[in-house]
Amino acid sequence: MLITPAMLDMEKTIELIGARQETFFYRGMHKRLIDHRVVNEQRWKNIAGPLIYAVTDKNGVIRYIGKWITASALHSRWVRHKTIHHQERARNLYIAELDAGRGPLSVWSVSVSELKSKLPANVQKRADEDVAGALEALWIQRWRSQLSWNQRGEPVPAGFDDGDYWRWSKQPAQA
Repeated sequence: MLITPAMLDMEKTIELIGARQETFFYRGMHKRLIDHRVVNEQRWKNIAGPLIYAVTDKNGVIRYIGKWITASALHSRWVRHKTIHHQERARNLYIAELDAGRGPLSVWSVSVSELKSKLPANVQKRADEDVAGALEALWIQRWRSQLSWNQRGEPVPAGFDDGDYWRWSKQPAQA
């Protein structure tokens, strides 16, 4: 079973629509510019973290899951020097997909505060930052075969479980 952003109660936030040859300089490296389109301005700039985000390929399949443990919105995680930024390995995967005409890629998000009431009672008592890290680790471990753009995983904290809310979430309509 492929996991979808809708199953995780995520909302589409931005689309990565192209990669330019033009670069910006950041931390000693020239990095290619990635063009993006904001799909949900409120979520992009105002929904506070900690949160979990997913990047989907052009077919809507989640290929990468990440976390943002800071209280600021997703915009703060993804933008440096007024352009899209991400850790180097994943960034290069995104650029390769866009260069090959396999875009747009979509970035989806859900804040821990939006999910907490759906999680088991013992998890609801944990700090939001801890929940974000644990969800990222659990989901990468659980759906490793689908998450081809996640290079590594983190250990799942002992006794952590997300319950089964995602099993019963809305599925995309079948065409």
